[in-house]
Amino acid sequence: MKYPFAVLVCVLAIGNTRGQEIFSNTGLEFALPVGNWSKDALTYGIGGSGGVELDILDHLGITGNLGFISFAIDDLYSDSLTSFRAIPFQFGARYYFTEHRKGIYVAGEMGVHFFMLSTKDGYSGNTDAQGENTTRRFFSLAPEIGYFFTEKIALSCRCQFFNVTEREGFNQRKAIGQIIGFKLNYNF
Repeated sequence: MKYPFAVLVCVLAIGNTRGQEIFSNTGLEFALPVGNWSKDALTYGIGGSGGVELDILDHLGITGNLGFISFAIDDLYSDSLTSFRAIPFQFGARYYFTEHRKGIYVAGEMGVHFFMLSTKDGYSGNTDAQGENTTRRFFSLAPEIGYFFTEKIALSCRCQFFNVTEREGFNQRKAIGQIIGFKLNYNF
C-alpha cells in the first residue's frame, strides 16, 4: 500500500459523515522480543503509540495505530550497535464482547513495521569499519487481547509477527520475528 495514511484519513472521513463515533488513544508500550530476536542482541523495548478507532457496528470497530519503540541492546553487542528502533504502522479491527470500550475485547491488526538499526564505527582486522544507519520494513500481523478497566483506561497484550526475508547472495532466508507487547492506553 503506497499511501496508508491517506487511506486512514478517507476511512475516518467517511465514518464521520455517516455518524459513527471516532475514538482516539495514546499509550505506553513495553515490548519483549522472543525467539531468535531475543537471542540476537535485543533485551526489551519501551515506547509509545497513538491510535484511532471508528465504530462500524454495535460490537465492532476499525482501528489504526502508529507507534515508536526503542529497544535496549544486550551488553554483548553494545560495542558495535548504538540503537535499534521500530515504528509500527497497522490497521485492523477490534471486537468487544459486551459493548464498546467496556470489558474484554479481541483485535487483529496488520501493516508494516519499519526497523532502524545504527552501528558504531569500529575496527575489523586491518581496516576501519564505518558505522551505518539501516532502515528495513517488514509486513506484520498482530493478534491482541485487552481489557477496559474504565472507559478511559485499557490494558492490552499483543504478539507481533514479522515476515523477515534476508538476502544472502542468490539465496533467501525467511524467518518469522516475534515480539510480545503490552500496552497501557488512555482513551479519549
